[in-house]
Amino acid sequence: MKSFLTNILLIIILPLSSLFAENTNTNIVLNLKDKIDNKADSTVFLLNNSKKHIKNSNFEYLLAYYHFKEKNYLKSKKIFLKISKNTDIENDSLLYDIFFYLGRCYYKLSEPDSSIAFFRKQLNFEKINNLKTRTADSYFFIGYNYQKIGNQDSLMLYYNKAGTLFREKNDNTGIAKIQANLGNFFRSFDPVTSIKHYIKALEIYEKENNKKNIAIINQNIGTVFIDIERYQLSIDHLKVSYKYFEENAYTQYQITCLNNIAYAYINLKEYNKAKETLNKSISLNQDYEYEKTYSILNLAACELGLKYYSNAITKYLEAESLAKKYKIDRIIPEIYSGLAKSYAHKNDLVKFEEYFFKYQETNTDYFEKENRKSLAEYEKSFEVKNLNHKLKIAQRDKKIKTQEIEQQNENIKTHRIIISLGIITIFLLLLYLSSIYKSNKKQKILNISIQKRNAVIENNNIELENIVENRTKELVIAKEKAEESDILKSAFLANISHEIRTPLNSIMGFSDLLTMDNFDHENTSQYGEIIRKNGFELLNMINDIIDVSKIEANSFPVNNKYISLAKISEIIENDNYDKAKYFNKEDNIEFESSFENESLYIYSDINKINIVFDKLINNAFQFTEKGFVEIGSDIKNSKITFYVKDSGNGISETRINEILQNFRKFNKKDNTQYRGLGVGLFIANSILIKLGSKLEINSNKENGSIFSFTFDLHLNNGHDSDND
Repeated sequence: MKSFLTNILLIIILPLSSLFAENTNTNIVLNLKDKIDNKADSTVFLLNNSKKHIKNSNFEYLLAYYHFKEKNYLKSKKIFLKISKNTDIENDSLLYDIFFYLGRCYYKLSEPDSSIAFFRKQLNFEKINNLKTRTADSYFFIGYNYQKIGNQDSLMLYYNKAGTLFREKNDNTGIAKIQANLGNFFRSFDPVTSIKHYIKALEIYEKENNKKNIAIINQNIGTVFIDIERYQLSIDHLKVSYKYFEENAYTQYQITCLNNIAYAYINLKEYNKAKETLNKSISLNQDYEYEKTYSILNLAACELGLKYYSNAITKYLEAESLAKKYKIDRIIPEIYSGLAKSYAHKNDLVKFEEYFFKYQETNTDYFEKENRKSLAEYEKSFEVKNLNHKLKIAQRDKKIKTQEIEQQNENIKTHRIIISLGIITIFLLLLYLSSIYKSNKKQKILNISIQKRNAVIENNNIELENIVENRTKELVIAKEKAEESDILKSAFLANISHEIRTPLNSIMGFSDLLTMDNFDHENTSQYGEIIRKNGFELLNMINDIIDVSKIEANSFPVNNKYISLAKISEIIENDNYDKAKYFNKEDNIEFESSFENESLYIYSDINKINIVFDKLINNAFQFTEKGFVEIGSDIKNSKITFYVKDSGNGISETRINEILQNFRKFNKKDNTQYRGLGVGLFIANSILIKLGSKLEINSNKENGSIFSFTFDLHLNNGHDSDND
């Protein structure tokens, strides 16, 4: 009743609003905005009645805000953009509000670069007007956008800024959101750090008794424990989540939770508990066939673990059908792996090979060691059996052909005897019946015929021998290639594992020191920095391997846009300003930047150019012990040349072409190798070739190096893509 009376009052006073000052108009806008926030039933009615009584820009602002609250972000973005360019805005605070919501719209529409740009405009407004109303929220969303992009340095910078302001306002919920997001970010490559952040978020939510977020964080912790094979701990946390989801009838969350619990039981080889859990999940997900796919897949794994191979095959095939229906491509390799193992146990060679080859074609996870190892053993066993089987067939075929040839020779001898007797008989008859001349002529014709037949038989013998010999050679070559491939795979994996273990050993070693009872806590920061640095190094190696694989598979997409030189310099400088510190050379090396900043553009992919600079700058710092590293650009003849200079070791002329090849590493002066995979310059040059440029190198031994690449310059031409 109270809400109804308020709405009636607003309708009555709206026609009178034009008689008051701008503050009254603003108050009406704020009142209508509150109605939108409270989702009053008459919101649309009130908006329509207020249209002719408030400024058009104010009405459009309320309409855009209404669409934002209704999660129609595309329509909201279009209206906000339109009024942001309108000079007839009632006051600056409205424009400040528009920038904030535009940033959130672009964030929701997965356009992080544009989102960051509008949040920065909003922050600039706050700085000019000495406000801090939404500063913490804007820092948080900028950090979240950098998290989507994968820029760790920038996301940590803005999350730290947001966290400081949240603490000043005693906003524990904001701090918990940051910790939860950091847990999500570190989850894929640093599970221990991920769990630490999740636990910090959990502690805050437990103090606030926020049961829903407690359940969600426990579920996240449970899945991370699955990733690091701590299955019992995973089950403990997942059960806490499941209890809340069950009490509040969140069916979809219940199903996901039960599937994860079952997966943990499977890895603990407690198959009966896993089946019991999965049956409960399947009974819930009649309306959620997407989630049912994972339940069926886990049930198939249970049957395989219990050695019910026929049941396992049935369930794997059902999971395959659902996965293809709902396009869940990432579990297809696991399904084919399970089918290959099941058919192997049933000694079905044909089906094993069929699904093993399907597994190889679909599997893109090069670190799925357990499946690859077990399937390789099956493959090797069946390859040997298959080759032996084929060799036996070839030997049997050769024996049969030899017997056939011997039989043919016997037949030929018999025919020759018969023919000889016939010739003698004919000769005697002809001698008796005809003249010597005719008899000799027929004898010559018969001899020619026999010679032709002998030649045909001889050719057949040679052809059969060649066929048997060629088949034997092909089988031997196939066997040698299989053995050679196995050796090359092992050598490649050994190389990678050596490079990966180097930072990993540091991480594990210093992590162990941090957990010792007698650990001196004064060294915590130092050891943490070592762990963090080696973690980044390990992540860079894995990213390099993935980039090389994408380049060699020609699956490295390019997204070209018009980019201003100012935008390029801003991104490159921001993302690399801390490189000297990362390499522990800030006291020995001066890092300089000298970019041209004219109002010109290039047409290229800024993310790919950023990767190229990252590789070249890393290379410069790695091979420079003291002096300088300089980045910048030069404009000449309608072209811009970007460069990275250093005062490092330099490169001899004989090795300049060699360094652009894959997995090339140089030795230090003490004959030890520099760390890394030796692919940085290869990746940089490959990307530049995709962008229509190439890497130029100017270097002399001990006199430093200059790495450069060139693009054509453009005028704007209305194609300003910086804020697209």
